[in-house]
Amino acid sequence: MRIVNSEFRIGNSRMLQHSGGFTLIELILASGLFAMVLVMGFSVLSDAGRLNDRTQAQRRVGQTAQTALETIGREIRLANGLLDITSEGKLTQLASPFIFRNGSTDGQGRTVASSIQINQTDFPSVFAPQPKAQLVTLVTTGNDRYLELRVCQTTDCTSYSQQARITPVGVVVEDFQISGVSHTLQDSTRLPVVTLRLTIADLLISGGDATSAVRQTLETTVTTRNLREKLP
Repeated sequence: MRIVNSEFRIGNSRMLQHSGGFTLIELILASGLFAMVLVMGFSVLSDAGRLNDRTQAQRRVGQTAQTALETIGREIRLANGLLDITSEGKLTQLASPFIFRNGSTDGQGRTVASSIQINQTDFPSVFAPQPKAQLVTLVTTGNDRYLELRVCQTTDCTSYSQQARITPVGVVVEDFQISGVSHTLQDSTRLPVVTLRLTIADLLISGGDATSAVRQTLETTVTTRNLREKLP
């Protein structure tokens, strides 16, 4: 009688131990499922991170292109040519409001260039105009391509005293085109209009691969102010 009760207790004890733990197969299955969930979670987070990086790059490229065009457009709108006062007290033009550099003429008589000289004459008084020439140009240094604004020391911009980047480090200017028709004070048949086209790419997001880079192209048309508004 005692032996039977002892076996029953032992068997009951074994049943309790088995019901409170896991077998090796159960642990392997649970570990496999947990690993699959982790892999799927990391994959979702990685895709979300890449999507966020591209979204940020697109926003950065768009803002950079828009800021660059606004900066150049503002200077062009202020262009009125390089003027001087003659001994008779009349204005004479030294240079037109803008001059295209490194350009060629298309079939419509418009000049397409990668650099533009912007000529501005301030009028603190009608007898003392102060000429200022600036040059917007595309600069290539190694793998870096950026727009630069130069303050010229001479009317032909062969030398300059200051220069500043228009587009920041981290983005590459893939294409910059300026098109329009240069005009003079006496030429009232040509509209003082300049079209700017800019393509900027962010190569950091693609590890330097241009084929998968984030890029954006913007185009705008700028009209200079009336050339005759300062004439006496």
